[in-house]
Amino acid sequence: MKTKFLIGSILFAFFINTSTSNAVDTLPIPRWQSTPTFGVDLSDSFANFGMAGSLLSTIVMIPESEILTTNKYNRICPSLEVDYCNPLKERLTATAVLKPCLENFSNPCVKGLRIIDQKGEVFETEYVRSIKGATFTGSPTFNLPDGGTTSLWRSENAVGVKDFAVRYSIDYSFNTPNTNGFEPNQLSVSIAPFVARQYFQAREYFFEETTPSHPLRSILGWGIRSIGGNDFGVNCVWQETGMCGAEQEFEKNLLYELELVIPKKFSGWLQGRLVSPEISVKSISQDLNLMTVRAKAAEVPRVVVDVDYSNTNETFTELFKNNKQFESKRGFRQLPLVDDFNSVKMLDAFAKFHNDKANLMATKWTFRNVKFPGTSNKCLDSDSQLMGMVTTNSLIYDGGVPVFRDGFLQYRVAGLHFNPDGSEFKGAYDLLLRSESARCLYGFSNAPISAEISVLGADGDKKIATTQISESNGWLHLGAYNFTFSQPTIKMVFKQEAVVSKPSPTPSLSAPTAPVQESTLIFKTPPKKHSIICIKGKSTKKVTSVNPKCPSGYKKK
Repeated sequence: MKTKFLIGSILFAFFINTSTSNAVDTLPIPRWQSTPTFGVDLSDSFANFGMAGSLLSTIVMIPESEILTTNKYNRICPSLEVDYCNPLKERLTATAVLKPCLENFSNPCVKGLRIIDQKGEVFETEYVRSIKGATFTGSPTFNLPDGGTTSLWRSENAVGVKDFAVRYSIDYSFNTPNTNGFEPNQLSVSIAPFVARQYFQAREYFFEETTPSHPLRSILGWGIRSIGGNDFGVNCVWQETGMCGAEQEFEKNLLYELELVIPKKFSGWLQGRLVSPEISVKSISQDLNLMTVRAKAAEVPRVVVDVDYSNTNETFTELFKNNKQFESKRGFRQLPLVDDFNSVKMLDAFAKFHNDKANLMATKWTFRNVKFPGTSNKCLDSDSQLMGMVTTNSLIYDGGVPVFRDGFLQYRVAGLHFNPDGSEFKGAYDLLLRSESARCLYGFSNAPISAEISVLGADGDKKIATTQISESNGWLHLGAYNFTFSQPTIKMVFKQEAVVSKPSPTPSLSAPTAPVQESTLIFKTPPKKHSIICIKGKSTKKVTSVNPKCPSGYKKK
């Protein structure tokens, strides 16, 4: 039986720009045409700021057939103190936007943001304020931090844009009976440069319950909807009444370093939109780690295609089978997940209408955890420590972690050949992996290991790419850059020479050093081993080594 939990949104349509800033706003997606069309919007939903505030609410599971007739509905919780939000009686969920670390590190929080230029000069930022919006009061008893809003940071001396919005959120769940309090599930982090502008229609986000008496109940069904929005001609990474943080492009070749206090329960893998990432994680309490992520922003394409219903063909009919909007020829845009490789089918279906060309490019600095990578590989999975990070600027990518198959770590990406200006799109891929994980995969010793990385096209031909490989402080960093599309597979293999070395100390989780160009690394093929048979009377022994010799008293057969 189907059940639903709904959060909707209402967006606004007109704006007045009274700002005199010379900064250039990132361009929004064009709106639907006046004629009803169907289409696709391939973009990172998690890479956008979306909901800028926090939400704590009850979850009422209702059969789909009873949605419009039941008197039950989800409730917004200002705290756990109200009767209808008692965690010992109700199912609860929360999205907590974490506050800056202003007093102590007893809860997850944003510790700081800094910017590093090409010369290595560091520009600190200062916390300015948090925006107005939806919040809730947490509970130490039930392991729930306060829910805040997007925080704003400023660097007076930084190159280019001076202001940055930081959204660090954690999704929590609480299911009774539960003695451990709220459990953190999904971590999501984004940085965005902005310029504050005045807009007549801008307003802060808040939430509303669709109660049985709500005038839009018959349309919205039941659930909780967010009020606010940014569909008035500019991308706002935050909004307040009359004000908008208009999103700007990141400066090229600058590193952005973010420090976060995170729960130790976050382990396994991270994925995101970063270039040349570096990670450091250290324990600061029994339950919390301090994680530092340093990286450049990734330039990511976005494809939006609208097609008139007169161009309907068999492919579209099959693709949108059972889609009531398509069947009734109403205007809509499908929003496939770009971290699901099945989205390639959607991209291919609209091929003649996008002409292998993106219509927007945007720089993103964002990452999240992969809660259930599903590798079924003890060398790549962990519920107690961070194992690695995968980042790419590709339009579509595998949503999990690299797959270990046939002796190679493999990862698939897909996209278009051309940027909006007609230039060729160049792909980027980075893998941070614990050195001990690579040794585990291949059964290597603690001796130094080397690696090779290659990019193969859909036809299996090797594509030209710049590769970078380094190992430092217990981490391997492998990168492939400047490769072209449409559906390449990145393959990585690790090697180790048959030499004896002293055991290395337990690796520390500190950031890798700058990558080393592949041309400076020498990969040697391990010497080939041979086998001989040795005999002594009726006894025989098989000896295998690079230079096999019979034991004392034995002769070679």
